Amino acid sequence: MKKGALSLYSKIISFFMLLLGYTACEEPAEYGTPSADYKVLGKVVSAEGEKEAVEGIRVVMIHNVDESKVEYIKGDTTYTNAAGSFEIKRKDYPGIDFKIKFQDVDGEANGEFEEKIEIIDFKNAQYEGGDKNWYDGETTKDMGTIELEVKKAPEEE
Repeated sequence: MKKGALSLYSKIISFFMLLLGYTACEEPAEYGTPSADYKVLGKVVSAEGEKEAVEGIRVVMIHNVDESKVEYIKGDTTYTNAAGSFEIKRKDYPGIDFKIKFQDVDGEANGEFEEKIEIIDFKNAQYEGGDKNWYDGETTKDMGTIELEVKKAPEEE
């Protein structure tokens, strides 16, 4: 009888130890940084005349809106096509702002245009395709039509 009771107690204690072992398990730690994919697209046209598309405009997407920080140099670049359209993609932290710079770098070809800067707010963006862990997914913003002002010729004295 004594051996049977000890065996029963041993089984009960083993069962509770087994339950404690499973409840003490945690999910493995994740290493990395939260990230998201961003896509910005639009069309660049001349602000004067018939609003013609402008080819060859450099479009730079910069993570850091404050140019006084060293991070300013981190930018992704694309150029407008013959239709004036552009699409630029970047992977970065979720929920931040980006500075988009439009720069005429081809000289007199296609006309000369002033630089333009726009700030794109992704703070309340809707992300798709995230993994519910560190990757939030992808979001897209269409800037529509961006009008660049024609550079004025310097006045001669």
